[in-house]
Amino acid sequence: MKKLNLMVLLAALGLAGCEQPADPAQQVHAGQAVYEENCAHCHAERMARTPHAALLRQMTADNIYRALTEGMMQEQSSHLSTKDKEAVSEYLSGMKIGETTEGAGIPQCKETFFSSARKPVSKDWGINAERTRYQDGPLNGFPD
Repeated sequence: MKKLNLMVLLAALGLAGCEQPADPAQQVHAGQAVYEENCAHCHAERMARTPHAALLRQMTADNIYRALTEGMMQEQSSHLSTKDKEAVSEYLSGMKIGETTEGAGIPQCKETFFSSARKPVSKDWGINAERTRYQDGPLNGFPD
């Protein structure tokens, strides 16, 4: 009898430490906390010159990541780790870094003169000290 009680006790203790796996639909994405802590205060609200999160969700993870590392959000995201930048990019886009949008129903330009790999000419309101916005042929990248 003591053996049986001991076995029941050990089984109960063993099961006490086991948790049922969470429902995948209720699991929180790693990038959600990064977004809420670092990005939502501007992108969840209507703010001048700030794209709303709904617009960001239409972008690819690569484009969001590029904005964080090389583009307009470089300064704001400088304190984030590479892992955090990847996580928030994947959270917002709903895609993995490197995943293509081909066939996903997202409108894309078919012209070859657009390249997301090409860095922007400027990260400011203009392309020179006078803040002019005109870009001639060599700067705008359009064929003549």
